[in-house]
Amino acid sequence: MTKTFKEILLYEIEANTRSYTINMITTEKGNKRYANGIRLATIALMMSIVLMMANKFFIIEKAPTKVQVVNAVKL
Repeated sequence: MTKTFKEILLYEIEANTRSYTINMITTEKGNKRYANGIRLATIALMMSIVLMMANKFFIIEKAPTKVQVVNAVKL
């Protein structure tokens, strides 16, 4: 214990400051990735809704067609 109380406190403050700075960089990267993921999920959801609506709109329901059968008998 050759250091004074003030030196120990200054060392702790400096260590906490460095730790905060490093954590801030990591947190910002995580926040950007999270925001990008939310953005992509929202775009995918919108595209899915548009495709489902387009599918409903473009489905052509086939009505039963009347086929006339000609009785072709050769005599």
